Amino acid sequence: STLPEDAVVWEHRLGTPIPVRIDACDDSVDEVRLRGSFNLPTSPEDRERLITEAARVLKPGGRLLLRMLTGEKEHASPSLSGPGSVVKFVPAKDDLMQLAATSAFSGLRLLKYDDPPCFVHDGIAMRETHIESFKA
Repeated sequence: STLPEDAVVWEHRLGTPIPVRIDACDDSVDEVRLRGSFNLPTSPEDRERLITEAARVLKPGGRLLLRMLTGEKEHASPSLSGPGSVVKFVPAKDDLMQLAATSAFSGLRLLKYDDPPCFVHDGIAMRETHIESFKA
């Protein structure tokens, strides 16, 4: 994205704990980036809470960006090689898109969905996926 220099960005990365509450005021953040946030086992409640928190802290029109490895369907315990070895859970792309399409957001777009896939494991194609949505 082309954010101004003084833009406020909050980012969560794979491997850091998912916070119960994002440390930011309501309607104060220009962009929330979730980078690999759901590539470790997390409960559906934790995923929903993080999206709800993103909606709380984003300014109206603020951008939610999801960047992670997704599959044609969920894979609970992939054994991937190379840089993919840190990935311990692969959500289904459609589930992730549905999560980002809550009533708090609009303008859902699939920005990147690699073809060919980065990995195929247990018959499930897995791709680097970028999804954006904007706070309504």
